[in-house]
Amino acid sequence: MKLPKFPLFLLLLFGFPFLLWGLPQDQLVFDNLEGISIGTFTLGTTPNTAQFTGGNVQFLGIGDLYHSGIRSWMIANGATGTITFESPASVVEFYAGNQSSTSDGTISVFDTGDNLLTTVTSLVTDISTSANPPLISFNAVALSAVGGIAKITFSNNGGISGQSALDDFGFTPVSLPLPVITTEPESSEIVSGDNVILSVTADGTGLTYQWYVGQTGDTSNLIQGATNSTHDTGALTQDTSF
Repeated sequence: MKLPKFPLFLLLLFGFPFLLWGLPQDQLVFDNLEGISIGTFTLGTTPNTAQFTGGNVQFLGIGDLYHSGIRSWMIANGATGTITFESPASVVEFYAGNQSSTSDGTISVFDTGDNLLTTVTSLVTDISTSANPPLISFNAVALSAVGGIAKITFSNNGGISGQSALDDFGFTPVSLPLPVITTEPESSEIVSGDNVILSVTADGTGLTYQWYVGQTGDTSNLIQGATNSTHDTGALTQDTSF
């Protein structure tokens, strides 16, 4: 946005506070895929299931393709696998990587409105425990998912042969309604040096709040102690987003 023409004023921008709540960890569904030997399969029990299609759980004798055990869900070159949640998930976690630099695994996450939430590329080439690979984790609240995480696709777009692999898969179904912001913070134009009290109202169960400086979705600059539905910005001397 452009600065106002009057030098004594500034434009205050805003973002949304993150709405957080606790989910029972005993609802986590986890599987290391060792007992599976088919292409299409379902983890969990109704209504908290995840169905895997488009790939194959297999053993190739390449240790770098397994985080634990000797099997993982693999996507062949040029193929796309899909994970569909019967009930939306609040958290999804797993390890994923490429057989080599010639593989090109791409992970895409969608909510219940089929909105693309995020994409992960540049996967590691060794997901074994000894390599200490990064845990890939998606949080529905942090991604502003509508209704929760409904689907994940895993595509292998490499130019030649080579598998993309996923192992040690876990998810937590949404057990509480996702919070909904009913009244958003309002942007304001103020005199330089003044403050603004931002406020938000939301519907949900067990809500807590956290304000950040930055555009919506940017959590790199947390404001210590700003954990209420209102936030006093303090004196502002430049355009600022919260």
